[in-house]
Amino acid sequence: MIVLYVICILIGLVCSATISGMEIAFFSLKQKELAECKTSSRPRDKKIILIIQESRKILATILIMNNLVNVSIVLISTILVRNFLKGEMTPYEVTIFTFYNTSVIVFFGELLPKVYANANNLKVSRMTVNILSCCVKIFTPLSFFLLYIGKWFEKRIKITPHTFSINDLHRAIEISSMGENKEIKIMLKGVINFGSVNVEKIMSKRESIVSCEINESFENIKNKIKNINFSRIIVYEKDIDNIQGVLYVKNIIVHIQNDVVEWKKNMKPVIFIPTTKRVNVLFNELQLKNIHTAIVVDEYARTVGLVTIDDLFKELLYEVTEKEHTDQ
Repeated sequence: MIVLYVICILIGLVCSATISGMEIAFFSLKQKELAECKTSSRPRDKKIILIIQESRKILATILIMNNLVNVSIVLISTILVRNFLKGEMTPYEVTIFTFYNTSVIVFFGELLPKVYANANNLKVSRMTVNILSCCVKIFTPLSFFLLYIGKWFEKRIKITPHTFSINDLHRAIEISSMGENKEIKIMLKGVINFGSVNVEKIMSKRESIVSCEINESFENIKNKIKNINFSRIIVYEKDIDNIQGVLYVKNIIVHIQNDVVEWKKNMKPVIFIPTTKRVNVLFNELQLKNIHTAIVVDEYARTVGLVTIDDLFKELLYEVTEKEHTDQ
């Protein structure tokens, strides 16, 4: 009988480890892995995409299974120990048993599988997707009840978001940085102010944009490169309000000795933004799209200026150095 109890406990630990691994594996899948699953022809990868779309239901199912398994391990362990001791446990024995039982479950049923699953999330997801899919169907009634209770509480408990003004953040920096390095304080304030500036304040004006017509010869392009100190040339068609892209000098300079070059192939895309866009929002957008140049347009879609990612960095540094000079 004792052997049977031990086998049941070991099976329970394996189940607990599998469930914990599933939780981390599915919820740590990144866009790269999900994109791989979407383009894959494997049935398991298709199931992963279908299951991941019901994340709340998956989480509820995993929590139900994990609790059932862990409670079962504790109950079987308790029966095993009581049979072994042949009587009631003393408070000291209960303490030792609880500590031992918890340590085993946490280490073998939670910690180790989660570490492994986090490092091999796609592999573990593929191995367990069929098990999870089956369990989701089995525990649908119970998970539906839990989700319903959760939504009921969400509707009745209104969480008021905290809003902070720039002045509030400045005061917080003053309080938290008292007596510390002034340069750090100045830099933090510069970062905060960075989000309050519109692109209109830092853009290069329309008149100062270095540009060329899309049908210009390479010889003209070379002459412009020799006569300017800019790293990019805006390319337009017919007029500056119809911009097609940007030409980076570094991509053309390698062909400077050639007479004829298809320079249009070296053009890079730009994005078009309104004058009211905040510089911090633009900074995130440029990073996300991996584009370095933005064209500022008015309400009539006419070009009014140009902003580059270098301008954004300069603005951030300007905020810091300007405050430094003011303090001095």
